[in-house]
Amino acid sequence: MKWLKRLLGKDTEVSSTELTPYSDTVYHDNSDIVDGVEFHATLQLRTPYHILERHGEVFKGPPSKAPQYGDSSHGIWLVKLKSWGVAEMDELSAKSPYASDIGPVIADEYLPFLKAFRQIVETDDSVAEKLAQLDLLATRSESFKEIFTRLNHSYENFPASYFYGQLAELPGIGIKSAKRLFEMGFHTKDAVQSATVETLLSVPGIGKKTIEKLKAKQ
Repeated sequence: MKWLKRLLGKDTEVSSTELTPYSDTVYHDNSDIVDGVEFHATLQLRTPYHILERHGEVFKGPPSKAPQYGDSSHGIWLVKLKSWGVAEMDELSAKSPYASDIGPVIADEYLPFLKAFRQIVETDDSVAEKLAQLDLLATRSESFKEIFTRLNHSYENFPASYFYGQLAELPGIGIKSAKRLFEMGFHTKDAVQSATVETLLSVPGIGKKTIEKLKAKQ
């Protein structure tokens, strides 16, 4: 911030401790260079569509008054500086990398895929139908195809692993057991927990102790 002040002809130094995401100090004391706060959605597969839609939204007011979208795991408001007034520098700012499921990405390039992904997984269609739609998603563009490839490096057996990974959140169920359950037609947590003991015992790797943990949470 100090070098930025110098660049803009300002001598006032801003302490790094003041540059917290929700600090009103930055907004009030630096209104000459601060343009409000901007919402940065978490660019991950788990982020809901309605949160992703808010990415890049600017609130012209102090951070403490900005609307809350989801919780802190879904996104965060950060101080937004006014335009540099230099095309090359503004473009450089827009191309800043974001952390994501697949490593550093450019938001404008990854966000369209994430939105399309969430629109599919948030429907009431069956998991089988969603998987079919997701396979088609990979053919929509070269950019989407590349993202699918990178996701397969991050998550083995994507996109199926996105769904059976949720089964691993059940007590006593690891990722290997979750995959077996999924392959045997248990596509949701409810399907697993409502299954009979006899049915669950037919799944390789699922024993009585695991079933006891599953049933104890019902």
